[in-house]
Amino acid sequence: MGGGRSGGDSSSDISSVDLELSSGVNQIFSTETAFAALKDDGSVVSWGSGVLSSGDPNKGGDSSSVAADLSSGVVSFADPFHDDRLTFTYSTSDPSDPLNLTIDATAPAFSSGEIAAPIEENSGAAQVIYTAAADDASAVSYSLKQGNSDDAASFSIDPSTGKVSLKDDPDYETKTSYSFSVSATDLAGNSNEQDVNLEIKDIHASYILSTSSDSLNEGEQLTSTVSTHEVISGSEVYWSLSGTGINQGDFTEGDLSGSGQTDADGKFSFSHTLRNDQTREGPESLDVKLFTDALRTEQVGNTASVEIKDTSMSTHYVRRGESAYVIVDGPSWQEAEAYAQRIGGNLVTINDEAENQWLHQAFQIEPKPDSIANPLTEPTWLYTGFNDVDSEGDWEWSSGEDVTYTNWWGSDWPAPEKGWLSNTAENYMHLGFIPPDKWNDTANNGTIQNRGGIAEISLARNNPDIANQWTPNPQATPDSDLELGYSLHSINGNDTQTDLKQLAVLGDSVDWQDTYRLDITAKSLADGYDLETADITINFDPYLFNEIKASDIKISGDLPIANAVRIDNDVGSIRIAAASLGDLEAGDLYGNHLADAGSRIGADGGVVASIELDFNEFRLDTLTQNSNGKILDPSTPLFFGLSANQDETVFSKALDDGSGLANREIKSLRDLGGDLAVDGTKVTLYEATINLEEQGDGLILSTERVIGSYNPISTNLVRSGDTISTSSTWTNVGNIEAQNIQVTGITNSNAELVESESYFAYQGIDANGDWVSRNSLNSGSFRSDTGEFDSTAQESGQLHAAIKITGAAGNVVDLGLGIASLQADGSDLFSNQKGSKNLITFQGDLNYDGRVSMKDLAYLNAGAARQQQISAADNPTEVDTNNDGVVDASVATAVDANFDGQISMEDLAVLDADWGQSLHQPSTATANGSESSFNGSDDISWQELDSQGLTGDAAWDNQAFKDQNAVEASNDFVQSLESPTAVGVIGMNGNTINNDVPEGGKGDSQDESLTL
Repeated sequence: MGGGRSGGDSSSDISSVDLELSSGVNQIFSTETAFAALKDDGSVVSWGSGVLSSGDPNKGGDSSSVAADLSSGVVSFADPFHDDRLTFTYSTSDPSDPLNLTIDATAPAFSSGEIAAPIEENSGAAQVIYTAAADDASAVSYSLKQGNSDDAASFSIDPSTGKVSLKDDPDYETKTSYSFSVSATDLAGNSNEQDVNLEIKDIHASYILSTSSDSLNEGEQLTSTVSTHEVISGSEVYWSLSGTGINQGDFTEGDLSGSGQTDADGKFSFSHTLRNDQTREGPESLDVKLFTDALRTEQVGNTASVEIKDTSMSTHYVRRGESAYVIVDGPSWQEAEAYAQRIGGNLVTINDEAENQWLHQAFQIEPKPDSIANPLTEPTWLYTGFNDVDSEGDWEWSSGEDVTYTNWWGSDWPAPEKGWLSNTAENYMHLGFIPPDKWNDTANNGTIQNRGGIAEISLARNNPDIANQWTPNPQATPDSDLELGYSLHSINGNDTQTDLKQLAVLGDSVDWQDTYRLDITAKSLADGYDLETADITINFDPYLFNEIKASDIKISGDLPIANAVRIDNDVGSIRIAAASLGDLEAGDLYGNHLADAGSRIGADGGVVASIELDFNEFRLDTLTQNSNGKILDPSTPLFFGLSANQDETVFSKALDDGSGLANREIKSLRDLGGDLAVDGTKVTLYEATINLEEQGDGLILSTERVIGSYNPISTNLVRSGDTISTSSTWTNVGNIEAQNIQVTGITNSNAELVESESYFAYQGIDANGDWVSRNSLNSGSFRSDTGEFDSTAQESGQLHAAIKITGAAGNVVDLGLGIASLQADGSDLFSNQKGSKNLITFQGDLNYDGRVSMKDLAYLNAGAARQQQISAADNPTEVDTNNDGVVDASVATAVDANFDGQISMEDLAVLDADWGQSLHQPSTATANGSESSFNGSDDISWQELDSQGLTGDAAWDNQAFKDQNAVEASNDFVQSLESPTAVGVIGMNGNTINNDVPEGGKGDSQDESLTL
């Protein structure tokens, strides 16, 4: 026994240790091989098993040897009474040295707080929500205190890391907060506790509405997707579509309101297809909204707005004489007339019976008796310009033309009282109500029926040479005092600053709703002078534009005073007057407060005015174009004539009069000499076209034969039922890029396009030097400096076509009659008009000689010999795309009778069905002697069998066919034994049926009594 008051070694007699341990023991420490007991009087009794020291398990060791075993790994057998940890040290190995012990009873101290970071409900199960941390001199283990009437059962803890995880997915509605206690215990058994609280955050239901696009053309599909959060799966969500002018008739698919149920992910979607209604409505705004109630009073989420572009006008007008006619939207007469004026016309004026009849036929106007009770989606009652709004009974055309013809329902029509409405309310004539082509007066009530109108736009051109009659725009000289300029800008995209030098005003991808901004600029060229006032005239060709109104003209902020405009849309002129009073203090003018009275325009120049222009596409469509789509006209490239009033255009210059006060010298343009210069950017106008042009000889069909030849041979003959891949080159000779080129089939009497295996591709090196493959083609463009077309950027790509031969033997496939069509986004349909003519032979004609005979069996057998099986080893050179165990490259496809990708016994059925049949016919006598013939010779000649087209690509070797034709024309030719005309021949199946099929072939169920 040693340490404390007693010290000394432990006795070699275990009984003495027992005596010391008989009473007063406070705590025992152990390393399993050595022990120490702390007594109440502070003394320590130590003993050991001898395993590490004396080696005798029945004897205690001395203090030093026991201390060696107690130097590490000590654990406590009892709870400590003090905050100290028991450690063991010794100073020497001398057995007489006492064992020195230090008591450890200090509990771990928590550094982690009592509040866990709040978490959101539905944020997931088994997530770590808190990490306990405690400081101590020894390792600490963690646990959750149980039986504490808290939520410890809802959590788990990692004993070594202290990470606490919430077992379940939190739900605020079920439980808003949790509490638990964490215990930290050190190696000496000392422990401490930390109470922890966790708050659950309430997440409210949310709805997000998104659309497939924020801008759509008529005819396109809109898909709306609803995403929710904190909404129970299967919840009903209601939606609606609305907007100015939006009604059910704007859609071919989809309703104005509906509902959907959220799926497991809280989502659902719905779709609408916009109607390409052939009516001029202008752009519309469509709003999509969500609601939680069927009455749609409780809106949730965002409102998704979609712009609907009115693109139907580009292709849906009809021309008659010097007028263009097009359906415009209502529903009221005033709205229809406003649209008609907006596009350069009025509601239609009917001048005679011929025009009345033509309108009914061209627009298929006919009465629909049930249309009042069941309104249709298309405008069926169409307004005209005939009305008596100004004076009851005095009917007149809105165009102002004289009334030369009427065609009312009856001689007393319109009468004072008719039906449910008084004639005093029926001030507008419409078509489509009374058969067959009579007129009816109607009220201005667009709710009775989906109404539109017919607009008529005059295409007559009074002065096609107007641009040549303007005073030419003068060029700048050293004597020029004022420079005026013009430039055209797009206001439909993001870039409004760049001067337009070429502009697509017609054709593919052009929106007829687009408008443009013409900037008129001025710059003082007189030394030291600034422009104070301007009086400028702009000449334009009125045939090219819709009516220009005062509201389309904006005077610059530099010259905001005394501004005035005069517009003459008949002769094509705009006169603008404006001035600056920038040195005056801000004040009121005519009741309007002017914070800025402008500033003079100096040598740096400035914008005097901006004019919004809207092209009249109907009239532009009548102008001559060259092959590249460029509009050829005296007024194009588009330019404007500019001139200045010599006396009303005024300049000022600083004047030193010696007074020390500011003064200016004032002079008019005439005073300065009157020299004017005009600098404008001319704009090439063109019709945007995607023009895919087929190159060379088009699609060329041929069959490549490898059996029986040193080198592959291409023959004109194609087997019935075969699918042959070929390609042709197409070039975009248009003036805009062809995007997303798709391939579809068109009807051919003896072949069909396998669309799933056909595609279009451009392959080449891009500007970065990277290899690219895409289904788009760049085009040429008009040069910005000369306006001429530059084809340098034109691209060509390949139509890859898989063509299945559907015609029977003896027919001719003529691909020049069409088999495939190409169409890019927004383009016309381009069908192939070039291609080879090919003679169709029998499916079983494996040597392509026009006959099915013993030779074909030999060719089949040779193909089987050529065929290789996939080796057991993984060989990357052995490709087997259809996984039939045969190396693809070893299959001679020309002798694969049933087109299954391998040569097998199953091919025999095809030969048996065609056995003995031939395309060759007896020679015919002509004026030039005997001529050989064959089935199909009326559609393809011997010469065309060998060569077609102009490029030399369509050339074939048909020697086998020619040789067989000569053989069958000879007198000693003998038919096959089992031929279609043979009599009494016992075939493979043991019967006398010619060309029957053995069991396992095409279905003859008779037993094979003769074996192969």
